[in-house]
Amino acid sequence: STEMESKTGILPFNVNVFPNPTQHQFSLVLEGATDEKVQIVVYDVLGRQVKKFEKPGANMPIRFGMDLKNGVYVVEVQQGDNRKTLKLIKQ
Repeated sequence: STEMESKTGILPFNVNVFPNPTQHQFSLVLEGATDEKVQIVVYDVLGRQVKKFEKPGANMPIRFGMDLKNGVYVVEVQQGDNRKTLKLIKQ
């Protein structure tokens, strides 16, 4: 599979968020990320956008959520053509 990845230029893109659930803040880590900027949008359980921000790309943890109220959220992470959606819980 390494040959295929180098020929197509497609790297595995994965998003990990921890701790989940949390009482304070989330740490978001991208695996297989490129140097492209990362756009993060957080929605509440009703689908309303409550937070949107961009960070430079790389494999550094992105911390957020201290300002979020307790509840269930959906976070959408996009980098270039890669997109992942995850459910987050703040207690």
